[in-house]
Amino acid sequence: MTITLAAINRHPIKGLKAQSLESARLSPSKGLIGDRLFSLARGSAGYSLPRQMPPAAISILDLENEERLAKLEARYDDDSQTLQLLRSGQERPLAQARVDTPLGRSLISQFFADFLGDSRRGLPRLIDSEEALGPSNWVSLINLASLKDVERVARQKLDPARLRANLWLEGAQAWEEREWNGCRFRLGGAVLQVTAPLECSGSANVNPREAQRDINLPLLMRKGFMHQQVGVQLTVLEGGRIQQGDRLQPFTQ
Repeated sequence: MTITLAAINRHPIKGLKAQSLESARLSPSKGLIGDRLFSLARGSAGYSLPRQMPPAAISILDLENEERLAKLEARYDDDSQTLQLLRSGQERPLAQARVDTPLGRSLISQFFADFLGDSRRGLPRLIDSEEALGPSNWVSLINLASLKDVERVARQKLDPARLRANLWLEGAQAWEEREWNGCRFRLGGAVLQVTAPLECSGSANVNPREAQRDINLPLLMRKGFMHQQVGVQLTVLEGGRIQQGDRLQPFTQ
């Protein structure tokens, strides 16, 4: 059976809706280029945080602690380093700025301060994810057939966007990916290796269309499947361009 790449998604800002791409570039040092470049932090965190600062010292916003982020989509242009923020389903940006300048980052941070409110918990600021949380050089992948099986147990449709994975596959058998640990694959111009399971987190409880929690997916996974694996994590061994429709093929040297 042919296994193909059904969708490519990157999240320029951690916690916001994904930017859907027809093609993208994978890098051994960066994973999916442009994915989770930025995060939102409350409090006195600056725009760039020292690597030595422990993650516990900053409050990073994501869907587990701020489901309203699901109302927004971030789009990032690599060439101009311009970030756009849009309300889900709309094409007119609510905010737009070049984030390679302090002024641009300040404008984006001010938008989130107005959008989220509640300044008692500290004003949200746009920060570099790598500086705050360390490098992320892997990509995430889900098997749409496995998600169909989860829907069977949940007795409801589940948007794949809940799982916040970079790559969606179609054509594989349900749960086939659970046997892939350590396997190497060629996808388009890249070579990847499965290195870890992708576990379901509390972010998946948020309906990406409604921006509300409507299910306890980690609990359902534990009760229905005795595990919480919803996909796999892969490291990029050889960088290259991928596009929708590419075949996932075993890689042998």
